[in-house]
Amino acid sequence: MARELASEETVNEYCGSLGYIAPEIYKREHYRFEVDMFSFGVILFRLLSGGEKPFPATSEGALRRATEGLEYNVDSNAWKDVSPSAKQLVQKLLVAREERLNAHEALHHEWFLDSSAFEIGPTGPRHSFDHKYNSEPNYKDAAANRSSSESALSRFSI
Repeated sequence: MARELASEETVNEYCGSLGYIAPEIYKREHYRFEVDMFSFGVILFRLLSGGEKPFPATSEGALRRATEGLEYNVDSNAWKDVSPSAKQLVQKLLVAREERLNAHEALHHEWFLDSSAFEIGPTGPRHSFDHKYNSEPNYKDAAANRSSSESALSRFSI
């Protein structure tokens, strides 16, 4: 659910997707945009860990308790190739709202600013992505593809 807020307006509605809800929503406290940063932390956690949930639970009540207690870890095997700065960013998002980064702070975090922070070990997802979709330009292949594309398109010329 999206909602536009006035400059100082707060809300305390219970809304959101299970597993992405910030603790203050569960507690029915007034909140603003900080809940979005918590949800971003959950998304980032899942992306970096290969899909693991930060708060795995077998029931909604257990999920709520784990979320309110901020019971997660970035030390499992799924995190072995994730950079320390990426882990730190997640940890600064999945915290009590008083300590949570806002959007500006998150975008200026070391992990976003330092390109070397995106390096992941040879078994990590970055390597397999680069192997399949090499981002380095290959001009010889590009020229060959262009020639075959131009040849195919010329058959449809009027």
